[in-house]
Amino acid sequence: MFYFSALLFIFAKILIFYLEKFMYSLSASKKDRIYKDLLKIAIPTAIEFFLFNFISLTDNAMVSYLGDYPVAGVSLANKFFELFVTIGFAMVGAYNIIATRQYNQGDFKSFKNTFFISILTIILFSFPFILISRVNPFFLLRLISNDVQAVYYGAIYLNIAIFSFVFAIIKGLVANALKVVEIVKFQVYISIFSVLLNLILNYIFIFVFHMGVVGAAIATTVIRTLELIIYLIYTVFNKNSILNLKLNDLNINVKLFVQLIKFFIPILLNDFIWFFGYLVLTSIFIGIDTHRYAAYSISFSVYFIIFNIINSFCISLNIMMGYEMHNSKKEVMKVAIYLGKIGFKLAFLTSFVLFVFSFFAPYIFYTLKYSHLIGIILRYSSVSAFFMALAFQYLFGFFRAGASPSFGAIMEGSVTFVYTIPIAFVLANYTNLPFEIIVFIPALEDAIKLAISLPYFYSERWIKSIKTSW
Repeated sequence: MFYFSALLFIFAKILIFYLEKFMYSLSASKKDRIYKDLLKIAIPTAIEFFLFNFISLTDNAMVSYLGDYPVAGVSLANKFFELFVTIGFAMVGAYNIIATRQYNQGDFKSFKNTFFISILTIILFSFPFILISRVNPFFLLRLISNDVQAVYYGAIYLNIAIFSFVFAIIKGLVANALKVVEIVKFQVYISIFSVLLNLILNYIFIFVFHMGVVGAAIATTVIRTLELIIYLIYTVFNKNSILNLKLNDLNINVKLFVQLIKFFIPILLNDFIWFFGYLVLTSIFIGIDTHRYAAYSISFSVYFIIFNIINSFCISLNIMMGYEMHNSKKEVMKVAIYLGKIGFKLAFLTSFVLFVFSFFAPYIFYTLKYSHLIGIILRYSSVSAFFMALAFQYLFGFFRAGASPSFGAIMEGSVTFVYTIPIAFVLANYTNLPFEIIVFIPALEDAIKLAISLPYFYSERWIKSIKTSW
């Protein structure tokens, strides 16, 4: 599996070398500037994302001592956190399309208004989920699992943790806005503080006060609340911050709102289709065996912590490409090809790290019934991660920066409903394949997405000019 990824990496290197040398060549000085700017944003972002996900992994690690059903229950509840992250990520994508152009042009009044509108929109989207989670959390969880014990633990966790979900995505929007204005170290400092405090609070609430999954939910909610308060003090209520909002900034420019929603809807549709597919896969996998699913949920958490190598790169790529959109298509493509070259290396690195870590993960989560399965799933994931890393760069990094999110939504829907869900259903219900194979084959959807993305990328049709102020 790993050697297959290596062969693909070599082929990609040859292709990019040809394109860079004969079609889209950047000057040495601009390469140096782009590389330095990339590192300036990407390294702190990678640390921040790693620490953000480490909080969830800490919860899973401590809850794993309570047994498989609490792990499965918390994992089910966290599917709705992932839904909130999906909504927040969609808003980040829409916000960056507009805000990077506004910031690069020095239009700070419109920049602040875009910031305010994005936060307000997220709050409005969150309200129905808060209401349902507080009134009847069992309703949501029964949509994805019929396991009574797993749903029970998940409902207990969700009833409290729902507030932490909302606070986390609002904080994420503020943290992203700071990246757009090239402030990146602050987020790392807050993340370190959060991880340390989360370890302490989780241990106290779960093991000292013997509160189980309730303790984990309380600890996470306290952490997310403190994070948001600190971020708001540093930005919205800080007179020296470019993100400081005064009363006259708290208005909605209708045309700007429409432009933001115009990008938000296809991005949300893209991300929601992915999330819906993920929920369906979760329902299929947990239906096979709850104990095996517990191992899968842990491996998935580990997967996304390591995938932060690519996630942070794509956030940085998205912001940097937004700065370039005032240039000609030829110049934009030169920068994109150069960043793509770096992206291929990082895709290989992500695959390699997953492969190596797969041999250690089972020993960390040894209390699970199928702890050995975590390592096996991660080894298969080292292959699918290579394709996902490459596809993600184009869909999130390039196409969204170029104001072309609709392409991703159409492709995501096509692949998810034609390939991913049907193949998973058939494998789970009509074959006797091992659990890890049933998980792996649907994950190869990203190889299809990559194959579809490449022709569109080189056509240059994804690079579009837009209006960002009125």
